[in-house]
Amino acid sequence: MILNTTYLEKDVVKKINTLVGEPFSFLKRIKMKGVGSHRMIIDDFSEGFKDFFTQNMSLRYCNFELRPNGIMVHFNHQHGRYSWVIPYYRLSMFRSDSFSVHAEGEFLRIRKDNNLKINSKLIKRILSLKEINVREFRPID
Repeated sequence: MILNTTYLEKDVVKKINTLVGEPFSFLKRIKMKGVGSHRMIIDDFSEGFKDFFTQNMSLRYCNFELRPNGIMVHFNHQHGRYSWVIPYYRLSMFRSDSFSVHAEGEFLRIRKDNNLKINSKLIKRILSLKEINVREFRPID
């Protein structure tokens, strides 16, 4: 689900917290040594992101934010900030010639460069949290 998070309204916050949980507390963020990634360059995207990325021909950036039950992928479009909210049970990540994030039939392909190497610890943490979360929580679709 892609949501406009430029200005957080109560209903948007409620949707996000329902899907991926409330943000980690300040102390928990310190203990986890951070819950956000550095920015990464988007090389390719699926049809669902066409409205956000085709008008802007310059580099496209995104970053990840950890939540207890999923992740949020933040990106900018024109003068707004948008977030792709992904629960762990719908998240798939693949690493081949590039790194890609898949969920709900959509994907973002991220350039394999120094930024991805910097974020490798966070990506490993995402995968371990996904494994724990999916093992404990099995949703009914």
